[in-house]
Amino acid sequence: MSTAAHVRLAAFLSSPAPDPAWVTSDFVAAAAAERVHVLVAARLRSTGVAGDSPPVASLYADERRAAVEDVARTRELVKVVAALDAEGCRPIVFKGAALAQTHYGQPWWRLRLDTDLLIPEDRRDRAARVFARLGYQRPAFVSGRLVMYQEMFVRSEPGGLEHVFDLHWHVANRQVVADAVSHADLDARGVTVTMDRVAVRVPCPADALVLACVHRAAHHHDAPDLLWLYDIHLLAARLSDAEWRAVVAVARTGEVAALCDRGLRLACEHFGTSVPRDLWPLLATDGSESSAVFLRGDRRPVADLRSDLRALGWTGRVRLMRELFFPPSGYMHAAFGPGPLSWLYVRRALNGAVKWIRLQER
Repeated sequence: MSTAAHVRLAAFLSSPAPDPAWVTSDFVAAAAAERVHVLVAARLRSTGVAGDSPPVASLYADERRAAVEDVARTRELVKVVAALDAEGCRPIVFKGAALAQTHYGQPWWRLRLDTDLLIPEDRRDRAARVFARLGYQRPAFVSGRLVMYQEMFVRSEPGGLEHVFDLHWHVANRQVVADAVSHADLDARGVTVTMDRVAVRVPCPADALVLACVHRAAHHHDAPDLLWLYDIHLLAARLSDAEWRAVVAVARTGEVAALCDRGLRLACEHFGTSVPRDLWPLLATDGSESSAVFLRGDRRPVADLRSDLRALGWTGRVRLMRELFFPPSGYMHAAFGPGPLSWLYVRRALNGAVKWIRLQER
């Protein structure tokens, strides 16, 4: 997306009276690429714009479709949460699915590809049995104690709607920020919201803001995606003075103050987010936080691996490398087909080497 289109989208979403004349086919395509087109539709509808033009009509059709799908996704979410709760898994709904309920005017305005759940690590097997009982499948993925702190569960309805849950036992996969906030702390400080008459646990606003800033930087290479920045904007807009102090405390304890500073500054730049002036010095760092590696403009995949290894002791480093280079046989056969396991490992290494070189050259 061009910088001009990015700036215009941000201006449209932050304007108290967005100009419908901006809504062209190209504008709609740019909004869809940033996953904010339903938000654009909601802003237009709130100002009484009729769906006469093809671009506006397409936006309103997308909004109606998102609303219908959200009913089914919410129904599935509360069913899964209730089943996990009944087995003592203590799930916390976080990231987009939680913010859709707590900070958006309507939950379908906040588009998401999946639903993120966080559980204690020792509940993993119990949670997997719950998903299996509910008819979910686990796609092949690289598993291990250190290489991945989440796994995916997928179920398709007869009509074609797909439900995707990402089950986490740490808040991030990167070792440097995996324990920035623990399940125990999120649970202790969390709040309860009601979805379809079912009580669901979500992070408190301060924790949610820290997680939003960590997620966009650590998992998405500090990308200025408007959807994630809009999340930060909405979260920041409602914080009390006490909650701002909690943000600083959590960011400092988790050593992610620089990531929070960066996310908030980008939100201010794009949406005019209001942040207390005295907050900035409290988030300022001397660059010593290990997580600051995610803010480097010249960041390469090798930097991520190096940061993971530095965060572990020697035993952990050896284990992580073994899990990266020699995934379980089940994954290898699912990903590369039948054949001798040794040859599949060679094939995977060659494919990975080519991809690695291309990434380093970008």
